[in-house]
Amino acid sequence: MLNNYKIMYFYSYISNLMASPLDIIFLWIIIIKTDSILFAGLGLTFLFLPTSLSFFTGYLTDNIKNKKTLLIFINFLRILTAIFIIFDLINFKFVHFIVLLILFLIFGFFNTFTNNIFRSIEKYTVDENKLNKYFKIIHILYFAGSISGLLISGILLSVNYNFAIIFIIIALFVQILLIKLIDTKNIDFNKNKQYKSKTNDLINSILYIKNHKLLLDIIIIGVISDFIASMLEPVLTYITHDILKINAFFLTLFAVFIVLGSITGTLFAGKIKGKVYKYYLIIMFLLPVFYYFIYIVSDNLYFIFIVLFILGLLSSFLALFHSILYFKNIDRENSGKIYGFNSSLNGIVQPFSGVIIGFIISFYLLKIGIDFMVILLFINFFILLFILKDMKNASI
Repeated sequence: MLNNYKIMYFYSYISNLMASPLDIIFLWIIIIKTDSILFAGLGLTFLFLPTSLSFFTGYLTDNIKNKKTLLIFINFLRILTAIFIIFDLINFKFVHFIVLLILFLIFGFFNTFTNNIFRSIEKYTVDENKLNKYFKIIHILYFAGSISGLLISGILLSVNYNFAIIFIIIALFVQILLIKLIDTKNIDFNKNKQYKSKTNDLINSILYIKNHKLLLDIIIIGVISDFIASMLEPVLTYITHDILKINAFFLTLFAVFIVLGSITGTLFAGKIKGKVYKYYLIIMFLLPVFYYFIYIVSDNLYFIFIVLFILGLLSSFLALFHSILYFKNIDRENSGKIYGFNSSLNGIVQPFSGVIIGFIISFYLLKIGIDFMVILLFINFFILLFILKDMKNASI
């Protein structure tokens, strides 16, 4: 019989089955339709832009009692938006590109809302005594769902991009069925009401983060890292389409090798206990080195696979550390708002990563784009080394 843990595991798997190839599917569709990496990056910008509203959706999430019903409803809206995207791509013209951007914006907003709701439900459902085991399984399922979704969508994109969108719609339907199975009868999302007067105020949520310096440090590192990582997909799309001139299956295969590296890294990262500052420093120093290798091997298919595998391995350490540190340092009553605040910060900077890297590559060179990413990564490393002092005491 399925308990809440198993249902959430399945939900996470299906969620990543759909979400992991989503950016690539949209990027590939636009570059096929417009033959421009700049327009592709612009599409990614509109998809990510609604994350800037995560602070407000997180606030609403914390104050809505029936989170399960809300999650089901928004998933239905995501399905409807995906259907409209298919219709918009029929007999595609430039005016349809504008409509497509609006649909991406709407789809991105629903994605942001569902992520916040699930995190809030997760915070009330998961026992802290099972925290390490839970997140280790979640990350493994994330990788499994990502690989499955990327391979399936890569094959479907190679045949017809509409099939890839239909695949997303089917995954969303399965998510709805799983959400309905979650047992929330014994979960009181409004408990600990004595804190309501202190936690319902959005300003107080900011003060909460300010008073938890470690959370602030993690958010700063995460925002910069995610901004840079969001540039990788447009770069790989450009390499696939314009340099190597191969089909979309290889683009998704690039992402698969990142995930395979992440699986390997998570197996090692899961064994680490105690303070993690030295691991952060080592990884943050190595990341820009291997990002630059992408340019060096950009015309060699096999070496790209190796570099991406290593990048996935390094990034997985940071991802697991972040997940555990967030969970351990956020109160239940503030979970939606804090996750939302973090997503909002990402939403302020991350959406523009696609259009910035697309602009640099379109009007300058791939090398200049990679150099820009490497400089930002080294800045992140020096911020961690000299400014974020509370990270030195971070432990998992």
